[in-house]
Amino acid sequence: MNTVAIIQARMGSTRLPGKVLKPILGQPMLAREVARVARAKLVDQIVIATSTNPADSSIAALADALGLACYRGSEIDVLDRFYQTAQKFSADPIIRLTSDCPLIDPQIIDQTVSVFTSSSADYVSNHHLRSFPVGMDVEVVKFRALELAWRQADSAYDREHATAYVYNPAHHFRLKGIVAPAQLRRPKLRLTVDELADLKLVRRIYQLLYPSKPDFTLKDILNLLDANPNLVKINLPVIQKPAKYYKALLLPGH
Repeated sequence: MNTVAIIQARMGSTRLPGKVLKPILGQPMLAREVARVARAKLVDQIVIATSTNPADSSIAALADALGLACYRGSEIDVLDRFYQTAQKFSADPIIRLTSDCPLIDPQIIDQTVSVFTSSSADYVSNHHLRSFPVGMDVEVVKFRALELAWRQADSAYDREHATAYVYNPAHHFRLKGIVAPAQLRRPKLRLTVDELADLKLVRRIYQLLYPSKPDFTLKDILNLLDANPNLVKINLPVIQKPAKYYKALLLPGH
């Protein structure tokens, strides 16, 4: 078993172009996320998956500077890029992360991997039944399931989204979901970066927590926000984009 965290990254964000390299306390956002993922105990390797678009060469350069492997594939067919990355690095299971979550909690990554390895599921996630804050999203998928999706998916949506074919209930993969414990249950809280307001909040959280506790957890973030309720207002107007299949998905095990 080679548990590989694949972080999807590209420069062409529509709402905040180049966001993955925006600085947070002097480091690119992607570098901050990588540092947090590296604290997860059940991750064997971290790989950056970006595209062959010349604009994404800066992401590949950052991966090299961080000492990370990087795979460059299709910009449009994200499923193919994700699958080719997993195949190249013999990843099984595969942890899918996106590069706009610089506050991701390594303990939550480990929890998701643990649930996956102790079950017979093809796919485990902590966000289809939304209970954790947005930005704590983790998916773990079997290589066999990903390969089947890669071979069979033919819709533009399923090719554009790496795991959509797998978590679509119509395809009958074994799905399992994780619900946050009561003290971490903030489904409407945004701790991801889609717009400038999100980035402002994330930067403020780092400024207040990182210098004294660089390994801060989600619980530390929530304690900070509870003590400073005005911080949450920074990105309150930002609307989360809905994802197809989510409303139809009822994961077993709850």
